Amino acid sequence: MYVVDIHVRFYGLGWRSFRANGWNIFDIIVASGSLLTNISVRVGASGYVIDQLQKLFLVSIAFKLVQRMNNLNKLFKTAVYAANRSHLLPLLTFALIVLIVQVQFTSYFQPALSMARTFHVLWHPFRRSF
Repeated sequence: MYVVDIHVRFYGLGWRSFRANGWNIFDIIVASGSLLTNISVRVGASGYVIDQLQKLFLVSIAFKLVQRMNNLNKLFKTAVYAANRSHLLPLLTFALIVLIVQVQFTSYFQPALSMARTFHVLWHPFRRSF
């Protein structure tokens, strides 16, 4: 189905207009990869790499919905624009700090929730980690 969609768009737009849109190139990669991995699984070839590639391409098909929804497409284009600019570094730094704090809190509070521990046993390793 996706391969037919690509052929129709390619035929209707022509190569110059077709390649001007990055989503079309993404569609070619995702549709051909998904088709090849699905055929290889149907034939009987299986293995860890083929299974992981099949999962990757099938999940990537969901990203095709981004181009269909105007708000998601604007968000994606803004993220790509920010990635090309210097605005992305503070955002990634903040996300990394939040991730580190989340991992720290999860690793130290999860045992406390599952077992009864004292305050000293809970916070002593937490203070040393910083």
